[in-house]
Amino acid sequence: MSSTYYMDPAVEALSPRAENLMTRALGHCANAETDGVITQNALKRLGILNWNRYVTELELNQILIPNGDRTEWTFRSWDKWQEPLNKQVRKRKADRERVAERRAEPEMSRDGRASAQNIHNNTKKKSTNVLQKEDRSVASSVAESDPEHTENPLFTEWWKCYPRKVGKEAARKAFEKALGKTSSEKLLTGVQQFAADPNLPEKQFVPHPATWLNEGRWDDEPLPPRRNSGSIIRKSATERANEYLNGQKQYRAHGGNPLPPPGFELFNSEMNAIESGEIIDAVVV
Repeated sequence: MSSTYYMDPAVEALSPRAENLMTRALGHCANAETDGVITQNALKRLGILNWNRYVTELELNQILIPNGDRTEWTFRSWDKWQEPLNKQVRKRKADRERVAERRAEPEMSRDGRASAQNIHNNTKKKSTNVLQKEDRSVASSVAESDPEHTENPLFTEWWKCYPRKVGKEAARKAFEKALGKTSSEKLLTGVQQFAADPNLPEKQFVPHPATWLNEGRWDDEPLPPRRNSGSIIRKSATERANEYLNGQKQYRAHGGNPLPPPGFELFNSEMNAIESGEIIDAVVV
């Protein structure tokens, strides 16, 4: 992650606890290779008390963008902050490829000399056998260099079923890891049921494939029914965010402070009551 992310004006405006939640969430996304997407379940496991409160603060500062039902968020500046790490990953990959090429050159040279000597000295029958062996060697080399020949066929079938095609490399790693926890049959059945769910959200709000696997969501219950909006077209998260920000600009133009989102005042008062001990055994949704 960029070492100057804290200079971003949006980050400078955060409270210490909100910034703490943000840095832990960024670390989770980098480790799980989710491309800057974090789910509600992952946020709960970050060890931040009253994390909902600070997620709202990150939303107000446009650091986290929620999906339609607020079960998944995306870091708005992920690509900018993640660029240094992406460069390191690309450099390490290029280094590994160069080392592999150097190791392969002597072996190819020895194989070539041996094949030429056999063709020169042996009979026509032996020469034919050598050529056939070389053909098999070439076919094997092609298979090793072509990911389609080495890809786990179970993953290929699973990938075809998943309704959102992003982050295939991360998904492949997560799939292999998931096979250590459950059977391939359960993974395939789970993704088929998920893809066929009539309440599946719009594609942009479907979890990344790696996220779905890393969180063991093949055991999830069916999605809840989507809200029936009748003849009203449901607005996207971006449209609602823009409307909210325009309202804030108009309010500031008249000398006021930013308005909280609907229900925030009640939520904030409940959080204060819980922290002061006035409310016991409260459940925050």
